[in-house]
Amino acid sequence: TSFELGWKTVAWDDRLSFELAGFHTDWKDIIIQTHYGSTQYFVNGGKAVSQGWESTLGLNPVEGLNLRATLAYTDAQLTEDTDVLVAPGVPLGADGDELPFVPKWTSSLVADYSFAAFGDWTATLGGSVNYVGERMSNYSGKNGIEVPSYTTWNASFSLQNEDWLLTVYGK
Repeated sequence: TSFELGWKTVAWDDRLSFELAGFHTDWKDIIIQTHYGSTQYFVNGGKAVSQGWESTLGLNPVEGLNLRATLAYTDAQLTEDTDVLVAPGVPLGADGDELPFVPKWTSSLVADYSFAAFGDWTATLGGSVNYVGERMSNYSGKNGIEVPSYTTWNASFSLQNEDWLLTVYGK
């Protein structure tokens, strides 16, 4: 069962936009991936909750320039012990365990600039920086470890006309 409430607005002759949304999801019989030796498989994991908010700010200050920033927070965890045990009396996941690989914080900054290049070709230069926060690798019953946060930097250049799109990018 999922609930979401959001707000979106535009201003400054549609050159400025802002979006904010909050969400709450109650999970029943959540699917959990686990393993035995080198074999991966899925089991029902009981109940969980995922809740948080996300926001986006967009700005187009001049023709061809698009700027965007995003920020999101997610709190996702089991709300009961799993029925699956990894040892007598030790559940695969315990009430309060974070859902694996779900970071609490994510964010990004993006900039793209498009302009007439030559003939009917348009060029676009772009770049972004993206952040993914710390997260757990697994549930407590499988000795989850904290996966560190990371940041990626991306750059791209493209040429486009009605029939072709050529892009070079790096990450």
